[in-house]
Amino acid sequence: MPCPGSALGVPIPALIGLAVVALGVVALETTKYGRQVVAVGSNPEAARRVGMPARWTIASVYALTGAASALAGLLIAARLGSGSSNAAVGFELQVIAAVVLGGTSLMGGRGTILGTVLGIFILRIVRNGIVLIGVPGLAYNIFIGAIILGMMALHSWLERRHNAGT
Repeated sequence: MPCPGSALGVPIPALIGLAVVALGVVALETTKYGRQVVAVGSNPEAARRVGMPARWTIASVYALTGAASALAGLLIAARLGSGSSNAAVGFELQVIAAVVLGGTSLMGGRGTILGTVLGIFILRIVRNGIVLIGVPGLAYNIFIGAIILGMMALHSWLERRHNAGT
């Protein structure tokens, strides 16, 4: 008997997440809008100078981010069975870590949605390992902070190395 809140044995929130990832990948990699988002993220001034609507693109990305945040809030409220203003406190650090771990440059212009998904899976595996070996919960945040700093240092080193070669 299938579990309530699932389709074909897969939880509905997971299916919604997969749909959002698929939509994002298709939008970024196959549409003019996706190319504009990447160009503006890399260098807004250069994108503006070649005729791209940089300010509109930035505003639209903020609007899409707000819509994605609202969807995430609805999914969390559905999971908890109630709305709470502090239900997702601390997720910000995990999101930044997953994005950086997935290869996205915090300076803009580089990164993929699939890399971010891979970063999420890696973080969840690390979290599970930390819980299994009995490390206190607060140490996880320290570990996540160290991952962010380490990946930023690696990105910076790789960028300097790449720029030195050109």
